[in-house]
Amino acid sequence: MTNDQLEWLPLSVPPQPKETQSEFFCPHCNKAAPVNADTCPHCGRPLILAAGLTEEALPEIALLERQLDIAPPPEDWFSGRGLDTPAMYDLRLQAERLYVTGGFERLICLDDINIDHYQYQLEAAQRALRDMGGRALLADEVGLGKTIEAGIVMKELIERGLAQTVLIIVPASLTWQWQEEMAAKFYEDFLVLEKLSQLSAPNSLPPKACRWIISYSRARSSAWAERLLAFEYDLLIVDEAHKLKNHRSKSYRFVDQIRKRYVLMLSATPVHNNLLELYNLITILRPGHLGTRRAFARDFIATPTALVKRRAYRRTIYSRPSVHAYLRKNRQARQEYRQKGDEAFRIVARTESLDEFLAVFLPKADAQPKAAIEEIRSLMPEGYDVVEFEGVEWRSWYRRRIDFVCRLRLRPKAKRPEPSRPDPRRRLRPQNPALVRALLREVMIRNRRSSVGVRFPPREAAIYHLTLSPPERKLYNDVTAYIREELRNVQQLPSGKRPAGGVLQLRLMTLQKQLASSPQAAVQGLEKLTAGQNDDRLNDYLALARSIEQGRKVKAVQTILEQYPHKTLIFTDYLASMRALNATLTASGFETTLFHGGLSAYERIEAVREFRNSAQVMISLRSGGEGHNLQFCRQMINFDLPWNPMIIEQRIGRIHRLGQKRKVRIFNLSVANTIEAYILELLANKIRMFELVIGELDLILGELAGQRSFESYLQEAWVGSQSEAELLQKIVELEKIITGARATYTQIRSTSDELSDILGGAES
Repeated sequence: MTNDQLEWLPLSVPPQPKETQSEFFCPHCNKAAPVNADTCPHCGRPLILAAGLTEEALPEIALLERQLDIAPPPEDWFSGRGLDTPAMYDLRLQAERLYVTGGFERLICLDDINIDHYQYQLEAAQRALRDMGGRALLADEVGLGKTIEAGIVMKELIERGLAQTVLIIVPASLTWQWQEEMAAKFYEDFLVLEKLSQLSAPNSLPPKACRWIISYSRARSSAWAERLLAFEYDLLIVDEAHKLKNHRSKSYRFVDQIRKRYVLMLSATPVHNNLLELYNLITILRPGHLGTRRAFARDFIATPTALVKRRAYRRTIYSRPSVHAYLRKNRQARQEYRQKGDEAFRIVARTESLDEFLAVFLPKADAQPKAAIEEIRSLMPEGYDVVEFEGVEWRSWYRRRIDFVCRLRLRPKAKRPEPSRPDPRRRLRPQNPALVRALLREVMIRNRRSSVGVRFPPREAAIYHLTLSPPERKLYNDVTAYIREELRNVQQLPSGKRPAGGVLQLRLMTLQKQLASSPQAAVQGLEKLTAGQNDDRLNDYLALARSIEQGRKVKAVQTILEQYPHKTLIFTDYLASMRALNATLTASGFETTLFHGGLSAYERIEAVREFRNSAQVMISLRSGGEGHNLQFCRQMINFDLPWNPMIIEQRIGRIHRLGQKRKVRIFNLSVANTIEAYILELLANKIRMFELVIGELDLILGELAGQRSFESYLQEAWVGSQSEAELLQKIVELEKIITGARATYTQIRSTSDELSDILGGAES
């Protein structure tokens, strides 16, 4: 196709830790380490290289051979000594238990977990256990492995017999990912809670051992909360803990009520706008650690003097707040005071003009309330209208005072000028940073890439723009028009028939996604739809789809593999597309292996082993490579583009993660004038997801308006569009929402970095 082209995306290079000299590989763990470091940042062992030694000189270093000294056995080793009595055995067993649970100077779980041992992660786990009593806020930067640190703490507590019941609360998009990580890396089987029947009744006895994962949205609902709060948990893990920043939210109140012994809270951005958000998180961890809310705000938050407490549509300012406070607060008492006569209460001036009011009022006042007047003047340009100025003279038998009341109203839809807004960062600057730092070190661990020396290999991403063949284009356009027509009919159904319409709508949306995958996947969707509906048009579409032997995407994959002949992981969402792609590649001489949910556990292991040893290509469905180390592969093709961006990020995370040492390439197939092309445009150029560190995408999408998912926005745009032009208009509106979400996250990330710099030594 003459219009097809491969476009490499201009990705910005993420900042790397500053290095004064080149790197070399540690002789103990064979991982990269700075030359001038005294100990390896990964294994913690001392480095034998002197500062200034170049990398070329490394091969000349001869390591000493290991010597093994075998001590002779004691003389009475085989003397026939009798066995201990049961009482002595129990005493020895109790002593061993006390030995392993006495302290956390060493971790006993490291031989029972399947992870690469990074020293900063082990130290974080030890600090959380030894220094923080199992109650810690893990606030590492994105991509440094907070999940791994939490898993190490969890496994250590389990092996020491200190934790049997574990509850993990995560965003809905991460429930299955957490289940996979806990099973593959820590060999702990967790149950994802989705139905109330999975939990026992509220009044039943709590389980002796449970491993549960549940989403925020489900856990805070009344039915689930009642049952979950009935139990007491040894360990509570809260991922994306910044969702609890508001102490008035339903999620915060639910988590705060959970009875727990140990608590781990994970968040790369624990503070978004205000230090009080950090106060809320730490209060769940260790109530009272930072004092009362009012005392914390008074002692640690530097509130700007120009900050004005605003009210929605009414504003009242008193120049002398200490005078007759009781009368101002008690309406009945003030009315009684008014009735006593002019000698007790007299209005000096009442006007809607500030200058006119001041001309009458100020000469009679004891002192000019300059601060209040300046505050009033500053509110005028911000959209406030004067309702009334009222000067009041207060008299009693022992004193005379003059006071005034100013009432302002904010104009509807008034736009306040940006310069007049108080700088939100002022609320992040503690008044006593040394004391704040000391308090936070007792509950918070924050590792940064610049301090731990972690470097990710560079990433390249490309979009392969494709043009459909005439038969494929006709199939796509005709079936798309049919789906839009049927969706309009579904929306017009009476309310009593909506459940059936909902099933049909789901099938139509699935068919739309299959259309963008391959003709073979479209055949599969059309066959299911034809079986439930009697429509001659469906039979025509089915015949057309069956007549197309090879989809345009299949040919594009073959072209990529010929130009970039490396091991390649290909993701598709449909089994029919997998089979069609596998048949074409095998016929072209490529050695392939398949990975899908229908394989047994042994067959999955064999598929990964075959991919590592001989096969050039692994074609995988959505579950591809779960729990398997695929860093030996550095090239990936998104054959299908899911409407949920988190799935794409999880795919990238299979090969671009800690341990990958080579440049990673990501190819995305985009067919012109399809819904997938619009999605890819949003992800690549608006969210710019291909240059994000794994984990950042979820933080950006979490800032979408209304806390809705990206996929729900897309489905709403598609279902509500009656033409391609209307869909494009809705996509433009979605672009604005996404741009705002990314800008918000950028500010939050900057805020977190600034807070880290201010707190200085709060990082581990």
